[in-house]
Amino acid sequence: MQTFSGLIAAPGIGIGAVAVYRPDQVVPPQPTTKAGIDPQTEWRRFLDAQAEVDAELEQLCANPNSLVAEIFAAHRVMLHDQTLLDAVHANIYDHGENAAAATFDAIADLSKLFTSFDDEYFAGRASDIGDLGRRLLVRLGAQFSRLELTSLPEGTVLIAEDLNPSELTRLSPERVAGIALAKSTPTAHSAILARSLGIPLACALGHEILYINAGGLAVIDGFRGQLHIGLDEGQMQGFERRRQQYLTSQAAAIDHARAPAVTRDGVTIPVRANANSPKEVAHSAVVGADGVGLLRSEYMFRSRCAANAGGTNADLCRIGAGLLPTGRCALDAAWRQAGALSDASGRGQPVPWAAQHPPAHRGAGHPPDPISFYRWPQQQVSSHVEARLCCP
Repeated sequence: MQTFSGLIAAPGIGIGAVAVYRPDQVVPPQPTTKAGIDPQTEWRRFLDAQAEVDAELEQLCANPNSLVAEIFAAHRVMLHDQTLLDAVHANIYDHGENAAAATFDAIADLSKLFTSFDDEYFAGRASDIGDLGRRLLVRLGAQFSRLELTSLPEGTVLIAEDLNPSELTRLSPERVAGIALAKSTPTAHSAILARSLGIPLACALGHEILYINAGGLAVIDGFRGQLHIGLDEGQMQGFERRRQQYLTSQAAAIDHARAPAVTRDGVTIPVRANANSPKEVAHSAVVGADGVGLLRSEYMFRSRCAANAGGTNADLCRIGAGLLPTGRCALDAAWRQAGALSDASGRGQPVPWAAQHPPAHRGAGHPPDPISFYRWPQQQVSSHVEARLCCP
């Protein structure tokens, strides 16, 4: 048995046949001379591509998996980030590049910057920037041949240098038994998504794994951050037993989720869930939560570019009115106390918004940065109200 050791990224044991994924590399666009382009035309091409990508990401934000939706909501913020826009604008107007070359260079510089950070979390965002860059470059005429990750055979152990969020969301947990990455980090969005999908993942395994022959049997040990190949029958049986034990323990945990959490000396501990949407609040009740610890209500506004939030307010009120068995949700009481929802029943009034104006060079007809809209309670929440508010 040959073992490749890396970092733990998503738990579980995955057993299957190796498939090696080698996506096409982005080819730098042909350089242009400043005299050969019209800067206004190229800037308009970029803005049009940006609008198309924004519409695509808005649809992805509607994914029922809230973690997937949250990641693509972050991509929308990156898409409208002033640093990116200023870099592309400067490459076109100051350096005479066409829209594709300007975008390629801006994305490459940002990716290099994030990769250079010592902080693991920020270094992991370089993959997200590259993913966003590919979307923009496709709209600007770049050609990529997309491998069909959606049609991988059942029982695949997928090996790749790295996977960006768009690639990982095309994977089916029913087909992919495990993932081994040569690079990446446990805090990268690829790892976060793999955990949400229940796919075992080990990362930072080294580039040697990219030369493993496809078709052979392999095991991903997501508990130890390892990839094993060349196993004998006894070793395979041992990993299969561990896989079954893990699945059984997970099922037992779900079965006992509704039982109260009581310490050995008889103290009952309330278990409250963090949630991003009404669906997650409802699911929290199913798996035994006693209440909501933190409702990240900003994600209910993530696809909005206008201050029409009445329907979203109603969703928040329904949560507070009793989606959870206990009927307890400090958020609803806090919002009513703050005066944000201020009619006689404490429900139904729109939350006040303040908007920043988009930069002049962004151009008319293009949506402002979603993060430029903020909502704030009208009054200070009193100190005796237990509330955990997350305002964008």
